[in-house]
Amino acid sequence: MVSLRALKEQGFSELIVEDDGIGMAEHILAGPLIEFGKSFWLSDEVQSEFPGLISAKLRQTGRFGIGFFSILMVAERILVTSPRWDAGLDQARSLLFREGLRLRPLMSEARGPSLNQFSTRVALKISSRNADQLNIAFEHPHNQFTVTLKELVAHLCPCLDCDVFVQESEGPLELAHSQTWNESDPGQWVRDIVWAQARQNQSLDEYLAKAAKLMRVVEGPDGEPCGRAAIGFGKLESGIDSVGGFASSQHSRLVGSFSQVYIGALGFEPDGLRRGTGPQFASKAKIEAWASEQATLVAQLEVNDLEKYLAAMNVAAFGGDPTPIARILVNREVQTLQSRSGKI
Repeated sequence: MVSLRALKEQGFSELIVEDDGIGMAEHILAGPLIEFGKSFWLSDEVQSEFPGLISAKLRQTGRFGIGFFSILMVAERILVTSPRWDAGLDQARSLLFREGLRLRPLMSEARGPSLNQFSTRVALKISSRNADQLNIAFEHPHNQFTVTLKELVAHLCPCLDCDVFVQESEGPLELAHSQTWNESDPGQWVRDIVWAQARQNQSLDEYLAKAAKLMRVVEGPDGEPCGRAAIGFGKLESGIDSVGGFASSQHSRLVGSFSQVYIGALGFEPDGLRRGTGPQFASKAKIEAWASEQATLVAQLEVNDLEKYLAAMNVAAFGGDPTPIARILVNREVQTLQSRSGKI
């Protein structure tokens, strides 16, 4: 479980992120955590610190060693508190960056309130300007809109395998993303991840309502859910590339960059440090099977020939069989494919 709280203060905001993971020993706090370009999860230290974790088929999300560095780029003060995985909370240690990289960090006994049910806390002091920027999204480069913290998290974590709760100021703690995202109501889930409510587009609302009937889970190499999507049958941006369960950097802020080829979220490998969209995470065979099934489902949906034509092209783009909905353009008019017997 992850908890994210945003507290407003005069002139700045405090962002507090807590999780109930495995925690970090002092030498991890002072070493791999802050070593730029070095991923602890890809180092030899993993085996000595967590025996047996590698054999458990660990699939790490972080692999480039720049996560903590990215925090230093926006935060004025950082306090990380955590105990070693096999130690009690009373043995937690704190690493404090008082003024970003301008002063040496300080290691000490745990500071601040008790961790309670959590194992790690990262508290950030951020200027009000930077905090406000977190809640801005863009329909197009010159058309922006504001989203809540809950809406932002739902979008940024479409396929994450843990619960994420958020709290803004003195408001209640709310579930923004569920670890059972692949079992939740498909219509509500897809609306949440593409900011449908904030975009206030009736055409999009109608489109997603139809698409909810087509939503199917896509499995990764080991059978784990790595996506949930329907084939696109319109020209509305409603697909999010997911990298490690999070929205790809290419789809993190600008609605105009969302995919029209599919609706929902599909898993991809990262293409590099910026965690953009790389190769498909699911196997080619599974993606093709998903796309072929989509063609069959669209054929049963109440959509017009133009929408079937667009869906057929998208099915083919994923390597699926578009035969059930195949259409062609003749003199700019969409027509069905008919054999001599008059059957499609």
